Amino acid sequence: MRALLSGPLPRPGRAAPDGAATDPVLAAGAALLEARRSSVFTRFDGNLHGLPVPSPAGGITSATRLEGWAVCPYAYFVKEILRVEPVESPEDRLQISPLDLGNLIHEVLERFIAGILDGPPEDLPGPDEPWSLADRDRILAIADEVCDRYEAHGLVGRPIFWHRARRRIMTDLIRFLHADSDHRGQFATTPVAAELAFGLAGAALPAVELPLPGGRQVRFRGKADRLDVATDGTLEVVDYKTGRSERYAGLSEDEPDARGTKLQLVVYALAARLHQGAPDAPVRSEYWFTSARGGFTRVGYPVTPQVLARVGATVGLMAAAIEDGVFPPHPTATSTSPFVECPYCDPDALGVVDLRRQIDRKSGDAALAAFLELAEGTLGAVVDGAEVASG
Repeated sequence: MRALLSGPLPRPGRAAPDGAATDPVLAAGAALLEARRSSVFTRFDGNLHGLPVPSPAGGITSATRLEGWAVCPYAYFVKEILRVEPVESPEDRLQISPLDLGNLIHEVLERFIAGILDGPPEDLPGPDEPWSLADRDRILAIADEVCDRYEAHGLVGRPIFWHRARRRIMTDLIRFLHADSDHRGQFATTPVAAELAFGLAGAALPAVELPLPGGRQVRFRGKADRLDVATDGTLEVVDYKTGRSERYAGLSEDEPDARGTKLQLVVYALAARLHQGAPDAPVRSEYWFTSARGGFTRVGYPVTPQVLARVGATVGLMAAAIEDGVFPPHPTATSTSPFVECPYCDPDALGVVDLRRQIDRKSGDAALAAFLELAEGTLGAVVDGAEVASG
């Protein structure tokens, strides 16, 4: 091994150092290492050019799934195409995971709003009416039931941490009611739907269609957390988030998709118009961070024709790259985080420094140009004759 590592890597048909015969398995591994050390985007780096890769434009996808390619194309390939999931060990958790916490809060809010909408009309408060004490008792009762079930299923971590987290959840839900009352009063909105499903089995609404440059389209399925309607007819779509808002702070009409990593707002806006039978209705989509940790802030924008064109250009670039077999790893540029940013890039939790260097060496390969344009913020596309500038 010392002899092999000290000299040129053996290739099939090339004699190994000191005349040692090249083992076929060793030669294959050496070919892999040589390819990854080169400046060429190879099949060992996620280049699937020429293979029949499923296209987002060839069926129905989801916003979250497609966002995954923009975050890390390699993770998209392994998870969505190969169907390989990271191994999780719930018994090792000290606290409830962010995913389970988000699911818990979403279920509570869905059941609360849906219960109000399915109940007597007089139970639904008008835009100027705050949620009542009875509403507070109702949402806390739902939360108790859901928390008990999560605890019984072993999803909440150690009791010493769960007791504190459960109190925080109850406090956040009470604050949610106050914040929602203030918002409805300010913008004169009333809830009309919760967990608005589209394109899913049994859903009343079909998949929504996002036009792409060149006349193509991508169809999306999913569920919008909530739809409100203002007295002036404006639609307001809300997607609940339970984490921090920092990664969403730059979203705006000028930057509506965060380089392809935030597509939900536009997709949900199209579903809202479909639900109301109003394809031209004014609509505003927002992420709402429904916790003290997220500051109960809202981040969003009106979904205008310009926004639809910009997001359509982004999704068009993504679809073309996927069809061309572009699936490189996209590890973080830093190695100081104590957390695993991507379990597919860092499966052993030992860092991604070497992987980052590997991809940086290949940045000049033309096959990576489309992804790097998107990921590094140099996207520019012409849509309907108008230049769509990048940020």
